[in-house]
Amino acid sequence: MKLKTKVVTATLLAGTCMYIVGGTALGGSEAPVAKASTLTDNVKLGTVLDTYHYVYISSALREGQTKITGLSGIEFNYGGGASVAIKFNDQDWMHPVRANSAGDWTFENLRLHAGDRVKVRATFPDGKVAESESVVKPHLDAPVHTTVLREGVTVVSGTATPDMYVHIRDDTSNLSLSYEVKTSATGQWTLPLERPLQKGMVIMIEGYMRGEESDYVRVNGFLAVDEAVNPTITSTLNSGSTTVSGESAGGADVELWSGTTKIGTAKADNLGAWTATVSPLTAGATLKVKATLFGKVKESINYTVAGVVTEKPSELSTLTTNSTKVTGKGVAGATVIAKVAGTEIGRGTVDSNGKFEVTIPKQVAGTHVAITQTKNNVASEAVEIVVAKGLEKLTAISAVTTGSTKVTGKGHPGATVKVRVAGTEIGTGTVGANGEFEVTIKPQTVGTELVLNQTKDGDESDSVKVTVVAHIGAPSIAEFYVGTVYLHGTAPTGAVQVTLRIAGKDIRTANVAADGTYRIYANDVAALKIVGTAFEVIAHDANGNDSEVATSTVKGLLPAPVVAVYHAGQSYVTGTVSHDVTRISIYDKAGTLLRNGQVNADGTFRIYVGGVPALQIVGDTFSVKAFNEHGTSSVTVVTIQPK
Repeated sequence: MKLKTKVVTATLLAGTCMYIVGGTALGGSEAPVAKASTLTDNVKLGTVLDTYHYVYISSALREGQTKITGLSGIEFNYGGGASVAIKFNDQDWMHPVRANSAGDWTFENLRLHAGDRVKVRATFPDGKVAESESVVKPHLDAPVHTTVLREGVTVVSGTATPDMYVHIRDDTSNLSLSYEVKTSATGQWTLPLERPLQKGMVIMIEGYMRGEESDYVRVNGFLAVDEAVNPTITSTLNSGSTTVSGESAGGADVELWSGTTKIGTAKADNLGAWTATVSPLTAGATLKVKATLFGKVKESINYTVAGVVTEKPSELSTLTTNSTKVTGKGVAGATVIAKVAGTEIGRGTVDSNGKFEVTIPKQVAGTHVAITQTKNNVASEAVEIVVAKGLEKLTAISAVTTGSTKVTGKGHPGATVKVRVAGTEIGTGTVGANGEFEVTIKPQTVGTELVLNQTKDGDESDSVKVTVVAHIGAPSIAEFYVGTVYLHGTAPTGAVQVTLRIAGKDIRTANVAADGTYRIYANDVAALKIVGTAFEVIAHDANGNDSEVATSTVKGLLPAPVVAVYHAGQSYVTGTVSHDVTRISIYDKAGTLLRNGQVNADGTFRIYVGGVPALQIVGDTFSVKAFNEHGTSSVTVVTIQPK
């Protein structure tokens, strides 16, 4: 029996290739099936025979899943009661299930593996068949929390699969503790809680994907909440201080005690930070913190109020984002400590001359660095230095070749620029008011590493390294014919401009494109309209260094195509062209484009013209036109011969 093939249209995902095999289910012939080519990603292809029948997987396909659900039906007759079968990779079809009246179907007791190809086939009561195929994605891990789960915590952070949605709930009450949040592109997430964690809660952190995988949920569950953290004092306790700050469980009621006397109270914020206002503290006094949350009291260790050195550190150096040390004056023998947000970042000792130097890591602009000095267990008040933005690295530094005698670039106006090789200074200069500099150097050998930086007012920028490269070679020149509009070619690596030169005179300069090519307008250069004129092209790097010289001569017109004798009614026009022809076209005698043809690697061409009326009249003419890659053309007129 001869099968009838019916081609229909259907809306498929971008990138799907579709072919239709048609027939009838009667008389034992194969039922019509619509197939879609398998994509490498997990794309669910609802493949249809026509615009009415469909089947697809609606559940998530992830490694470790044990169930697959989906939907089949007939448009305008939703459901359809199809018989649905499924198979994995190239295995046999599993025993089919029957879709319910709504078209839903389910396969259970499965074990999905990443990379499995899952194929679904639905056979409808009318004998039509639809198929789809998907690929199982890898298993996703459950969200992980990085915050310690303690009583009083009101913000929880952690990591999960990028773009996963995370939600937290209390399993003991089955109540939500947060809204959902989408993880960042790096998988980070932070969730403010609707109420503080409480000991006895069992926390479930749920992660799930949206869209077609909304049924795929990963749970980090049965996480017990520990006791609240003991409160601490984080501020410096100096004689005369009137505020005390610290940390406790979030939302706790805080009491500050000195011996048996309560000297202050505060309410911790949701992150546990608190500050209490007190009467001026007395040196030597012992303080303790009591924090109450959910009726439970947690106590701190004892803290002692220190006395104050009369002198604060003085004559402190300016700090910038480039600084790696702090200098100043203090009490001989005292220990100088630098802190950021209460964390020590460096310490040193004041010498017998009352001077000190403390090494610190580089800090970001706006950081507050607190400097104190301590002697005999008594600390001074802190002196704060705000880190300023330092000198940036030099930018727009020119390429340096073996022929370079200068280095140029951009920096901070007024800064001093130094160029060093292996620690030895080989040149220095100053950045002008326009932000540009030029430093004269001696030519260096290939591979030499130059180190440049800038300094101003005691601040020194990070260094920039430049490696000396070889002198640039000659550019290439494409064949140039009389009448060509642009001169084309490729510039050598490192070149930024090229210049056309004729008889020792520079005619025109053009920029090199990002891909290394160049073109120079030549249609108005009289000398280039004369066959045999010699010309040169020279490339220049960013420092103005010239390349080796490339030479060429003007050639005559692009050789016209050689066309074989054409007889009226022939199916092809054939012939040969010169090696630099890249395109061939045929026109009727009125100059109207009829067809484009292909130029083969061996220089032959043929253009299909079967049935073209303009080529059927003996004695009429047509034109074959050849073009090179730059648009230069030549033409051959052909007379149509009798059959």
